[in-house]
Amino acid sequence: MNIIPSSRVFSALLATLTASIFASDLHAGASNKNGNPFGNGSFFSNNGTFSAVVRGENLSGTIYFSTGADSNAASTTSSGGSSEIVYQGNTYTGNSEAAWSPSSGSISGQLNGGQFLSGTNTSTSLAPGQTIITNISYTTYTNVGINFVTGAPYTNTYDVAQTNTTVVKEVGTTKFNDTLYMSGNFMGNVNNSYPNQTFSAYGNVVQQQINTKAADGTVALDSVTVPIAVSGIRISDEITSFATVSNSVPYITTSYQTTNY
Repeated sequence: MNIIPSSRVFSALLATLTASIFASDLHAGASNKNGNPFGNGSFFSNNGTFSAVVRGENLSGTIYFSTGADSNAASTTSSGGSSEIVYQGNTYTGNSEAAWSPSSGSISGQLNGGQFLSGTNTSTSLAPGQTIITNISYTTYTNVGINFVTGAPYTNTYDVAQTNTTVVKEVGTTKFNDTLYMSGNFMGNVNNSYPNQTFSAYGNVVQQQINTKAADGTVALDSVTVPIAVSGIRISDEITSFATVSNSVPYITTSYQTTNY
């Protein structure tokens, strides 16, 4: 019996073996969805850590965040992240988070950050207002007498007006936390080009701060909205743990008392 295959059969076997070796070397364990190993439409794990650059007018910074199925949690959400944004010369250090949907390719996230100035202050330099309340009251007097001509008794009544003026003065005290604070959000889409996975997103940040009004010495909470563009890239297929940064949001509380003079 001739056990040596013909040249045609040998060529076919060699081609099949070569293709098998090449496929197994490229992506071992491929699933049956789109020919990729993870079955989510890309060659990337659901878990990952991303680095991104944030840009806006007079604004730049970086954020890091992880997204995926955290082994310590039951849901597929972000494990948190960090944020550092520079806006008009001030640095806002805080937190970020985002969620990536492998099925739709969308990504959305939030960021925040703050900077303490001098903490909590009290201002009593508010220009006090005053209200003048004027009341007019009448007092009725009655005279009883005898008519000397006729000898008949008589009764005479008349009113006397009296003006009462009350001055109510408002004394204001304002307490405020004069920190700088920024928060924002972004939304975009992921681009899969193995071995790189990138994303581009757009959104807005809102910056808040306490400002003193030079005209009357009062303080007020001002805010400004800045459009941002976020460009990021996957830097790891693992979830990274990030420290949480505590931030204080600016606030103002004003109380009044009235004094009668």
